[in-house]
Amino acid sequence: MESLRQLEVSRFRSEPVILPPNATVSKVIGVLRDLNAYEVFVPMSNKVGMVTARDLLSVTNLETKVETLLKYVPRLSPTSTISEAARVMMDYRIRALPIVEDDVTGEVKSLSILNAMMELHSKTIKVKNIMTANPITLDEEDLVSKARNIMVRRRIDHLPVLAEHKLTGILTSNHIAASIIPPEGVERGIRGLDEQKKLNFPVRDMMDRRVLTCNLDDDVLTVLRKMLDQHATYALVTLWGEELQGIIAHRDYLKLLAEPPKEEVPIYIIGLPDDPFEAEVAKDKFRRAINLLKRRFPYIEEARSIIKISTPMKDKERRRYEVKVAIKTTKQMLTYSETGWDLPQIFDILTNRMKRLVTQKTKRKHPSQRESTLS
Repeated sequence: MESLRQLEVSRFRSEPVILPPNATVSKVIGVLRDLNAYEVFVPMSNKVGMVTARDLLSVTNLETKVETLLKYVPRLSPTSTISEAARVMMDYRIRALPIVEDDVTGEVKSLSILNAMMELHSKTIKVKNIMTANPITLDEEDLVSKARNIMVRRRIDHLPVLAEHKLTGILTSNHIAASIIPPEGVERGIRGLDEQKKLNFPVRDMMDRRVLTCNLDDDVLTVLRKMLDQHATYALVTLWGEELQGIIAHRDYLKLLAEPPKEEVPIYIIGLPDDPFEAEVAKDKFRRAINLLKRRFPYIEEARSIIKISTPMKDKERRRYEVKVAIKTTKQMLTYSETGWDLPQIFDILTNRMKRLVTQKTKRKHPSQRESTLS
């Protein structure tokens, strides 16, 4: 994983979609639809603006100039790393970034990065370990206008659709953006359509019923291959094909490559497995847990985790993990341990135990004494 993380974005360069600042919303929609794209770039002097399908959802006048919708995104140089690009895409919730020298000379897309991830090998990490659990959903009878408002407010692009608590479809920002005007409308230059009225119909009339699904225990690369082969930007994680458990999208894969956020305290992990996905998921869970604790309890000075791996003689395909965690505070050392067959799950269990123990200690203290909870 580290070797991919350090590659330069110039190796993944593709041709960007560029429009002038005076292009209209109807023009942008037509371009996105014709090219099956999600974003366009608009160079502005020493900055680069971007407009995505999601940005178009709140527009009421189709003759609005695109320059009024721009959000300016960080620019990458050809020598920027994939790790840097992944972090920015995650933070900004976008799928591409411009590569700039004197002008915009290309772009790096999340799709290109995910294709490169297929060169890695993993059959250990399951979808349940990296998915976004309990996603926001819609009912089939909800109005499309409601879906649009949720996407704009929550900065998301995928909304699973349910009927009687069972998965029946999905609605995306591209679906809504492409429907704002019909194909002939782009050609004729229709003006000022009443978007609110146009979206005043049930989600079931627009959603895609051909949903890409996977199971909780599918491995991450198998699911990624399905997404790439079917040109999908998501997969819905289900139980028995009907009960929605979560969603996995580009962002969930990118977080494994992204530059880690600044650590609140020194964190050390010894004995990580060779599987790149398994190692990254374990590191991410441990970092998040310790950083969260540090923000609540500033007396943590250091955190260490030691992972020991054993292989049963009768089943050499399976590995048993023993994980020990030591948290050093200003006055004492707190230790935890757990064993099991699923490394990310072990870190989830340890995280919950650490939070629970700290919470219990806090409740037993008088408010004036809480500052010494971990000391």
